[in-house]
Amino acid sequence: MNYDQIYARLAVVKGVALRKGQPLYVSASVEVYEFVREVVAAAYEAGAGKVTVAYDDACVTKARFESETKESVENIDEWEIAQKNYIARSGAAYLRILSDDPDVFAECDGDKITALSRARHRAFTEFYDMSKGNAFKWCLIGYPSKAWAAKVFPGAKNAYDKLKDCIFRTMRVYEPDPFAAWDEHCAALLKRCEYLNAMQFDEFEYTNASGTDLRVGMPENYVFSGGGEYDVNGDYFIANMPTEEVFSAPHRLKVNGTVRASMPLVHDGKTVRDFWFAFKDGKVASYWAKEGKEVLDGILGTDEGANYLGEIAMVGYDTPIRMLDTLFYNTLYDENASCHFALGAAYPTSVAGGEKMSKEEQDKAGLNYSLEHVDFMVGTADLKIVGIKDGKRYPIFIGGNFVKFD
Repeated sequence: MNYDQIYARLAVVKGVALRKGQPLYVSASVEVYEFVREVVAAAYEAGAGKVTVAYDDACVTKARFESETKESVENIDEWEIAQKNYIARSGAAYLRILSDDPDVFAECDGDKITALSRARHRAFTEFYDMSKGNAFKWCLIGYPSKAWAAKVFPGAKNAYDKLKDCIFRTMRVYEPDPFAAWDEHCAALLKRCEYLNAMQFDEFEYTNASGTDLRVGMPENYVFSGGGEYDVNGDYFIANMPTEEVFSAPHRLKVNGTVRASMPLVHDGKTVRDFWFAFKDGKVASYWAKEGKEVLDGILGTDEGANYLGEIAMVGYDTPIRMLDTLFYNTLYDENASCHFALGAAYPTSVAGGEKMSKEEQDKAGLNYSLEHVDFMVGTADLKIVGIKDGKRYPIFIGGNFVKFD
């Protein structure tokens, strides 16, 4: 049985939910070209109108950091902007395959890395805003590279095969019917969303023995989503595969207390370890990291909105990804093994009708706006989450996992 083919079909059929005649854009590293060919075949089998592939190479970007000036690095060519905007406007689906070495930029100039990241966020604002508003169907998946595998399983001779096996397990590829398994999984996540949305809690309280003691106020008419979601045309798609989270957005001005990260953060090829944030009226008031604080400096310095939370996501501690007991050094996987928050932009769909609101209306509703959106993990085996409504307290998480909702 060719599991690569099954995986590719899942990404096309369930991930971007490709319609007959719809174009597909695929973005991937040159290192995974063989799997990309499987995706292209699966897309045409599903009736794609046209499949376009854009390859990138992190080693080329590394060479740029080593050889170009900061001013040159942060110069985004007009054709790159036009390409992104065309994808967003064209009615196509977009699939991004992640496979980069987490340490590829470890020795590079941090100022240049930050400059390129900020320049891309500014240049591709339309693309990112349209994706967050589900103006088109998009999906993120992962596929192993040798360097990534060596980071996850250092010293293992079969590191590549081990990482591929982990990825296939998180994607339910080995199930007798992976497509039905995904339908069942998304239905279970939807039930959790329905409870949280029906309750319309005023705030959530997070506590654990590691030092997290945080109150997260919620906007009126918040919406939790999980599994799949709908684009502006009513097509159901799954933006992140794998996914184990239910997520919404906090009120940008109603977050208070301290939260400590439970896992390292890999951002722009740099790793941050053992860090925490303290919030006052929604804004980061202070922060610290044992390693990689300069990365946090760069994130928070992007714009004002990067200092506020844009996402609250709940993930049970006993999910399939967590049970693998593997640190992936990749946010797509690590965030789905742990409850997490995100600094920066909120998804407009996190409040009822938010995707139809102007920026001013979104701000008034409590949604945060930023060029950044950076997830960091906070889930632990002893995490307790309490929902508070009209002064009454309702258990949401006990011992790191969801309680059973009646």
